[in-house]
Amino acid sequence: MNQQPDIANLSAFTSSLVSTFLKFKNEHDLDYDEVLIFLALGRMNFERGSGGLMYVKPASIVSMVAYLDVPRETLRRKMLLLEERGLVQRNGSGYVVKELADWMAFDELASNGSRVVTAG
Repeated sequence: MNQQPDIANLSAFTSSLVSTFLKFKNEHDLDYDEVLIFLALGRMNFERGSGGLMYVKPASIVSMVAYLDVPRETLRRKMLLLEERGLVQRNGSGYVVKELADWMAFDELASNGSRVVTAG
């Protein structure tokens, strides 16, 4: 059976993603890379533990460089800017998303994206 994405749903999801991305970018005066780094940090921070419980795991610069495949100095500089803007916080183990509400704004998009149906 040949499955293809529902183009209308995929288009709507993409439109919402770009709109939310740009709104966040403009509200916080960030560039595209900084928004992507913020989103990736949130992804790296929150993992499911045993029993399905979520826990926060700070991300180091080294782990983020490996995840995003960007130069270390570029990432370090952009993380400092995100910290100055109050979006992330550094602790002894690494960085965590400070503004969880901002990061969670993308959660609805993730939920909608997982519902992009395939036609069979």
